[in-house]
Amino acid sequence: MAEFLADLGAPVSTCTATLLGAQDLVKRLVKEDRGCLRERGAHDIALLAYTAYGAEQQLEIAQFLLDAGADVHTRSLGQTTLHIAASKGHVELARLLLDRGADVNATAKVRGADRTPLGIAVETKQTKMADFLSGRGGHS
Repeated sequence: MAEFLADLGAPVSTCTATLLGAQDLVKRLVKEDRGCLRERGAHDIALLAYTAYGAEQQLEIAQFLLDAGADVHTRSLGQTTLHIAASKGHVELARLLLDRGADVNATAKVRGADRTPLGIAVETKQTKMADFLSGRGGHS
């Protein structure tokens, strides 16, 4: 839907550009206004989280945002970007987030229970992600 609206000429926020993988636009928007690193989109979702929500992980955009000062610990819907990446099976994004200081054992309320990224990976049957997070010290 976001891509359809953008193609029709609707204004594109930094969050939408991130979701769509529009790397050049994201870079331009951040360079024009560093404050957009704190931008929150629909449902109060943090900018960095959109790198995990796309159909494909937006690894290069995530690296750019982190280099520019995005907070790896920011939460969206109570979850860190690592939780979201774990649910989607985005191993390379998880690796980047952990290398930048994300907490492999951070907990988030998911369906009423505390879950770590590893717990979410196991629950969503993301086997490669579960193995990766376990190897990085993750607990469920």
